[in-house]
Amino acid sequence: MEPRNIRTACWDPQKAGGYLKERKLDVVYGPINSRRLGLSLGINPIQSVGENTLPFACNWSCVYCQYGADGLDESVKKGRIRFATLEEIKAGLEERLSSNEHYDSVTICGPTEPTISPYFDDIVNLAVEMRDRYRPEIKTSLFTNATKLRSRNVLPLDYVFMKLDAGNEKTFKRFNRPRGVKFDDLVDELKSADVKRRIIQTAVIGGKDGNIEDLENGSYVKVINEINPDEIHLYPLLYRPFPRFDLSAISREKLESLGEYIRNSTDSQVKTFFNPVNIGEEFRF
Repeated sequence: MEPRNIRTACWDPQKAGGYLKERKLDVVYGPINSRRLGLSLGINPIQSVGENTLPFACNWSCVYCQYGADGLDESVKKGRIRFATLEEIKAGLEERLSSNEHYDSVTICGPTEPTISPYFDDIVNLAVEMRDRYRPEIKTSLFTNATKLRSRNVLPLDYVFMKLDAGNEKTFKRFNRPRGVKFDDLVDELKSADVKRRIIQTAVIGGKDGNIEDLENGSYVKVINEINPDEIHLYPLLYRPFPRFDLSAISREKLESLGEYIRNSTDSQVKTFFNPVNIGEEFRF
């Protein structure tokens, strides 16, 4: 079955920040071109209800998020979302993983925070089980803002990419706009999460409402040294955000310069991810 949410284009770095990311409509979607995971088959635990609604529900409302600003309670109350069942996810994974289509990874990643699903722990076990049965050679992964990891079942996953976009409470509140989450609590989660490899992912964004100044002024490095992750992944703005914020995509040179600064200031391995494919190649988004 042809995925409903995937578009193709020929990658042009001059349009970075101008591509619109489509809704991840299917419970099991893609594969999409991931800057870190290759061709990634996705699992979206949260689904929209009705026409012209976004399956968005999060305990953050980041200024660069292209999906919207409704919180979990508001989305449930208004009947905009539902949680995908284990039966739906299993059926989708069996259909796609038993096919001849190539995948490099199975990734739990929606247009929202996956860990808020009440079935999250079982979804992790199911994803690993289906991977082991059909594609034992590929990786399993999760993208998360990490605010609910302490009690979550994430150790079975190969990669858990945990978000940290700020170095202090002030920037965290302004840039990530969390709901009921304190910066110190997030740092504690990042330090104590039971993961195979501690990987921090950080969006690097310019503009008046961006965060690059905070990443360069020493506060971010101080927190990184406290967390002591194995890896730090830096990436720029790729999709067009809502116009009410003054945000801009940074250059490859600026990203590499920041990466070098962090690399020299921490004991962590630093990786930068810029374009999803080479110039002129077809990519999925």
